[in-house]
Amino acid sequence: MKLKDIQRDKRLLILGGSKTGKTRLLGTLCQVVPTLYVTGDKEGLDTLEAMGVDPEIFLIQDWRDIWNTWLAIQKAAPSFKALAVDDLGSIQRAAKRKIETSGRGAAEERMPPAERLTTIQRQLMQGDRRLQMQQWGELAISVDAFLEALLHLPMPVKAVTVLEELRSHPRTGDEHLFPNLDGSIRYDLAAYFSLLGLPL
Repeated sequence: MKLKDIQRDKRLLILGGSKTGKTRLLGTLCQVVPTLYVTGDKEGLDTLEAMGVDPEIFLIQDWRDIWNTWLAIQKAAPSFKALAVDDLGSIQRAAKRKIETSGRGAAEERMPPAERLTTIQRQLMQGDRRLQMQQWGELAISVDAFLEALLHLPMPVKAVTVLEELRSHPRTGDEHLFPNLDGSIRYDLAAYFSLLGLPL
């Protein structure tokens, strides 16, 4: 593949199970063109290291710092020909952790931060704390907005990996392979992309 052969705004969605080669495929993209790498999965970076690939990496583990991370990604983007997001599920989990551990109500907001975190962690471990409708909305909006912003960066190629899982379709009840994501994005994700790629 040569740079002149790359079409403008080619979007690749790469679905597959664990250890099926999704990250390796992105590593190959990094070897072909200058690639900006965005991930929430620190372990996946071992695959790139094993391939001898050393792209510019933005690791998202704390969603509270996402705005500063986004500004840095935006600033770096013009120097690259491709964007790799590995994987969207790990980035969604970072957003979910932030929403789960945010204070709810005046009583929690008044707690000292260490006490509030301990209380929230205990509730999460005991199964006494669930995302409410508003929090699910915040999660959906934040991840959708971040993905949309990434896909509008000025790069000819954008590739996003997502783990797949077998789930029942909410309307038909038939079992299908869906992206392993929470919320409606699991059904809507393919609409963002011009090509759906499945690893061998």
